[in-house]
Amino acid sequence: MAKKMKIKAKEKDGVVKVKAMFISIMADKEEAIKKNVEVAYIAHVLAKAN
Repeated sequence: MAKKMKIKAKEKDGVVKVKAMFISIMADKEEAIKKNVEVAYIAHVLAKAN
C-alpha cells in the first residue's frame, strides 16, 4: 500500500535539485514517548535516474 509523494524538481545550469515530501512510519522523540516505541529518523534517501 504505497502513499503518494509530493516531488518538485528544478534544473539550473545542468544541475537538478529535487525536493520530496513523503509519509514515513518513523516516530520523532515526542511521538515515541507517547506511543512507547523506539525513536527513528530518516537518515538517507537514494534516488536514481535512468
